[in-house]
Amino acid sequence: MITLHNLGFPRIGAKRELKFALEAYWQGNLDADALTDTVNQLLDAQLQRQQQSGLHLLPVGDFSLYDHVLDTSFLLGNLPKRFHTEQPIPDLDQYFRVARGRSRQGEPVSAGEMTKWFDTNYHYIVPEFDTDTLFSLHAEELLAQIERATQTGSPVKPVILGPLTYLWLGKCKEAPLDKLNLLQSLLPVYAELLARLKNQGIEWVQVDEPILALDLDSAWKAAFSRVYDSLIQNSPNLLLTSYFGPLLDNLETAVSLPVAGLHIDAVRGKAELPKLLERWPTDKVLSLGVIDGRNIWRSNLNALLNELAPVYAARGDKLWLAPSCSLLHLPVSLAEEDQLNPELRSWLAFASEKLDELALLGRALEQGREAVLPELEANARAIESRRCSAQVTQRPVQERLASIQPDQLQRLSSYPQRATLQRQRFHLPLYPTTTIGSFPQTAETTPGATEIQTETAVDR
Repeated sequence: MITLHNLGFPRIGAKRELKFALEAYWQGNLDADALTDTVNQLLDAQLQRQQQSGLHLLPVGDFSLYDHVLDTSFLLGNLPKRFHTEQPIPDLDQYFRVARGRSRQGEPVSAGEMTKWFDTNYHYIVPEFDTDTLFSLHAEELLAQIERATQTGSPVKPVILGPLTYLWLGKCKEAPLDKLNLLQSLLPVYAELLARLKNQGIEWVQVDEPILALDLDSAWKAAFSRVYDSLIQNSPNLLLTSYFGPLLDNLETAVSLPVAGLHIDAVRGKAELPKLLERWPTDKVLSLGVIDGRNIWRSNLNALLNELAPVYAARGDKLWLAPSCSLLHLPVSLAEEDQLNPELRSWLAFASEKLDELALLGRALEQGREAVLPELEANARAIESRRCSAQVTQRPVQERLASIQPDQLQRLSSYPQRATLQRQRFHLPLYPTTTIGSFPQTAETTPGATEIQTETAVDR
């Protein structure tokens, strides 16, 4: 049987319940108990939805009030010095002080730095390290979530951020400091956590190490062997999890580790799958992230089945299927979208629908395509509809693109000439700037900013 699992689910709620509850708490209109009730309702709803989709392992620990990297800092007892106070502050308010610089209790303080989570538009709170940094286990929140999830009756798979990725993502506040030297204090805490999970009967733990999709120097590559040789000593089965790209130069590092399973992003890393199939042992679990966790479009299930059928024939029950990464980056469900254009709606798949696609793949591989033929035919129609629709492909645009000649792709003048003409035409300041996102476009914040057409003669 193919094991179907998920790396993580959206936290915000189908109707943004978490957002509204957090804002009410921060404004003093909701107390901590009411916020906890809302969180528990959201946890129950997302566990139930994932269970209904047919997952064999439910992720737990992927839910967060604000940010999962910040959760890891609290799990590891790593708070910047400026948040230490003589008077005790409730954990909830301390958490929001780090995230936002203020909460309902405690003096305002500089919040933790926020930056992008790899190449996504999700932002995380950057861990801070210094020469005095020590770690200690504070697993109460994670263990409470696990206990709640086990009440569903389904096996659960705790999700934790791996130690090397945690260190990589952090910043040293006192230079010079080699972050890898912190492993001496950090690894015993991870080992303690994994031992506690094993004692509670947990069979699998998902350990996220997405830095395996980045360029790593030899010291960081070597650290992987040291870390995982240590962590497997008294732990559940570890599913080493990478995403957001292919392994590339880190493939040999990953396949050499003594973990029980490996998850890869088989969407962005699809091209290296043949090499991985050669190198990864057939008696270990191979989890393929085949459903794109970063876009809102339906998957081409028929094409995926063509690719997966020979892998399933060779790997059998050692093949696991999952989304490529956490579904955190998607809306929760199409069920709430009743105002969309019907044609457009037929092309979409949000988090809930992505799990339905995963279930269809599993059934088709195990029972044959005939068992889900109507669903596969509907999927094929939706894929073809999007490919041919006038909403996507406009003939005048296609004709203009086809008519482009090679000489049109060449600049007619050098940059110094273009720059002189542009300054004369647009009266640009010395360092013209543009902004994106929610940064206010006002004269006070962007003095001298000028709106420029996409292209004019002076650009050429």
